[in-house]
Order: sequence, then C-alpha cells, then structure tokens
Amino acid sequence: MAYWNLTATTSLIATILYANILYGQATMGPVEPYATVLSYQIGSVLVSLISFVVITSASIKRLHDRGMSGWWYLTVYIPILGLVIVFILLCKSGSPIANRYGLPPAPPALIDKVYFYLTLFLISGLGIAVINYSLI
Repeated sequence: MAYWNLTATTSLIATILYANILYGQATMGPVEPYATVLSYQIGSVLVSLISFVVITSASIKRLHDRGMSGWWYLTVYIPILGLVIVFILLCKSGSPIANRYGLPPAPPALIDKVYFYLTLFLISGLGIAVINYSLI
C-alpha cells in the first residue's frame, strides 16, 4: 500500500503543479516577457523529472518487495506490452517471507487505505477540472 500511496501522492502533487502551470500560461497576456514563458516551461520539466524519479524508485522498491530485480522495470520501455507487464508485476502481492531485498512490507493500516482513496478522488477531480478548463 505504501507504493500506491506514494504514487498517488506524487500524481496529486504533479497534477496540482501542472494545473498551476496551465493556468499561468492561459492567463498570460498577448505580449509576455520571454522569461515568463521560459519559467513555465522549466517548471513543467522540473515537475516531470521529479515525478519520474520518485515513481521509478518506488516501482523498483515495489519489485524488490516481490523478490524481483529492479531491472525488470526496464520492460516498461517495450511499447504497449511493457506497460502491461510492469503493471501486472506491480499489482501482484509482495513476497510473504523475507527475500534478498529485505523483510516483507507490513500490512496497510486503515488510515493508509483511507488516504489512498482520498488522494485518488482528488486526482480524479483535479484531472477532470484541468481537462475541462483546457477545453474552454
């Protein structure tokens, strides 16, 4: 559950930051300084890089929970099939016994489950709001 909480939180933060960047770009006047446009682009790249690092490292840790090497995450770069393989590997339960990467993860507490579903709800709402705003 810790993997999914971290992934959901990272996605929520990235969605909020992207919404702010989108709103900032949409409200720029017709003649904005080049530095302002560049700052939005740099912000977008930074959000992407940070999200990539956090989600990749969490995914590798999740694979370690299953007793698998982190190198399996590279299969995500196989078009279409790789995403399916990695998604299935990440969704399977972890190893019930200790493996070469450490002890099995503790079972999730109720607060972890509530936090996960609340974060998922917020991501969905923000995603819909951003899509609706960009269509206007």
